[in-house]
Amino acid sequence: MNKNNVLSAAAPWIGGLVALVALLAYGLTLSPVFYPGDSSFLLAYHLNLMPFPPMANLLWNWVVDVVAAVPVGSLAVRMNAFNALCAAVSVYLLFTLVRDQRWSAARDPHAPVVPESIKTWGAVIAAVYFACSIPVWVAATRAHPMAFDVVLALLPFRLLQKAAQRNSPGLIYLSVLVYGLALTEYSTMVALGPVLGVALLVVLLRQGRLSFGVILGLLGVFLIGLAPYFIAAWLYLQHDAYAWREFTSYGLALKYIWLEQWNTLTRGLPRVGWLTMGMLTTLPWFIVFAYRLTPRPRTSAARLGQTALHLLIGGIFIAVLWDIPLSPWRLSGGSPLLIMPYVFAAMGMGLVAAFLMERLLPSRGQPPGPGSRLARLVLGVLLVALPAVLAVLHLPVTSGRTGVVAAQHNQLFLDSLGDRDWLLTTGENDGELALLARQQGRKITLINTRNGHIQSYQNYLASLFDDARLQSLARVSLAALLKEWLDRPGVLARVGVMSSPDLWEAMGYQAVPEGLLYTGEPNDATRDPTPLVDAFMVMADGHGRRLLEASERDRVSPAARWNLGYRLEFARQANNLGVYAEDQGRPEQAERLYREALRFNTNNISALINLTTAARRLTRPDQAELEARLDAMVKAQEGSYTLWSLSRLHGYVRAPEMFASRGW
Repeated sequence: MNKNNVLSAAAPWIGGLVALVALLAYGLTLSPVFYPGDSSFLLAYHLNLMPFPPMANLLWNWVVDVVAAVPVGSLAVRMNAFNALCAAVSVYLLFTLVRDQRWSAARDPHAPVVPESIKTWGAVIAAVYFACSIPVWVAATRAHPMAFDVVLALLPFRLLQKAAQRNSPGLIYLSVLVYGLALTEYSTMVALGPVLGVALLVVLLRQGRLSFGVILGLLGVFLIGLAPYFIAAWLYLQHDAYAWREFTSYGLALKYIWLEQWNTLTRGLPRVGWLTMGMLTTLPWFIVFAYRLTPRPRTSAARLGQTALHLLIGGIFIAVLWDIPLSPWRLSGGSPLLIMPYVFAAMGMGLVAAFLMERLLPSRGQPPGPGSRLARLVLGVLLVALPAVLAVLHLPVTSGRTGVVAAQHNQLFLDSLGDRDWLLTTGENDGELALLARQQGRKITLINTRNGHIQSYQNYLASLFDDARLQSLARVSLAALLKEWLDRPGVLARVGVMSSPDLWEAMGYQAVPEGLLYTGEPNDATRDPTPLVDAFMVMADGHGRRLLEASERDRVSPAARWNLGYRLEFARQANNLGVYAEDQGRPEQAERLYREALRFNTNNISALINLTTAARRLTRPDQAELEARLDAMVKAQEGSYTLWSLSRLHGYVRAPEMFASRGW
């Protein structure tokens, strides 16, 4: 067996090794928790923990149910590990697609035979590039449908490629079937359909299978692949959401599934920069791919020009992987998670690498010397090492472990709820809360106050109550419902509110900061705030310190904005608890809390106003320093706030006259 045959036989093992190394790397950086943001929301949504069932990512919805039923480890780790496995499979599929593609024009007598070693090097470099790209690593280390979707996107092309190699009609039909299934799951398959269609026609023509009967059969198989659409619409009819959304027919449910997929496709492209994205990934890939299918240049000037072009395109691909400001990751901001541009960039990088290695081959008829082999080896190692080095540098962005502190914060939301089973939220982290409650076996009803004006959500709220009056009020307004419901015996002790204490004030109650939430009590109620203050200070010294460190250390990961947001909320909570303590006649405790609020947010002007007032009243030695600091902050932020916006962003100001005395 000659060297080329050995390399050809070993190629699947080499691709498998690359995928295995990628899987191990993903595993080392896997998120051990429900990662905040899109990941948790989508997972909760597809586990039917949210009021309305999903109308997109239909196959992933069923996969999630299967993985959730596996009684091994925590749900978070199972789902995140499944994503790592999907990403590794997509790395392998991309390796095989590049390795087994057509490397030269079929009728070009001057085209040299591309050595198996160069094909393998090109595939390895493409796979490593893809595995190390930021969005792929992000999708691999936390729950997200994109890792699964990319597998489905690559699989029809790989099956068609194998059908061409083996002259297998069965694989052609299977490719079309998988494409149909993928279309129901991943909206980008609409754009990839013409590419697969052209490739399919080429294969059918070359194998002499293009006939009306075959086309009809392929169409039938494709329609079978679309079955998840019709199954999902039927399942939607069985769900209460069918009535909440006031659907009137099966066809209407099916229509909205298609509309949701279309909206997903249109939302998948950034409003600004989508053309730039294509110019840096898809177009360069097309250029280097088309080069392989055209006759090779015969003059040295033409060859030099093509070498320069490939070097330029290779530089573009490296810049994209480096994450320049115009890269798809930067342009999209990570949401939506765009991976397909990196698929094209990775395949293009593999072709560029193979081209450059071919240029290092000796002239035709000359035996390969050790210098040529060494040069190709050095080039290959460098082009594999560069993505690996960039992957390490990008770990602050891509590692799933960056979400741990934010996940702990969400757990503290649930801990603060105590025995209460109703939580009014702003909807931003409902996914994380629903997942944590499910994991702990807790039955908690989340009410998203921002959706209270939506008719379908009002119908959902009405379904939560047996009382006819409450059902009617729910369909009028959330405020009317809460006003009536909270006044009923025993309800007040079951409800907590996140973020906005003003909701309690609007309902005629006093907001009490308990942990990270607000509970309500009658306006004339009094209590010793010491237990609340002591518990908060313990939390501040433990979790608060970790939150502060995480927000200062991590400024680039998807969790960074959550850590920063929670830190600012923590400062606001400390300030509002201080105001409550002062209202209950505990000025020393209040002062301590105001200082704590400023530790978490030095720009919390509400806490600084309150602390300055308290220091003046308690004649503290740093009173003058606080006055000067407040004057400087007021001057820097003059006109930035009204009293209401100050309360919403930074917490209550206990002495409004201090606010007014500064000219606000």
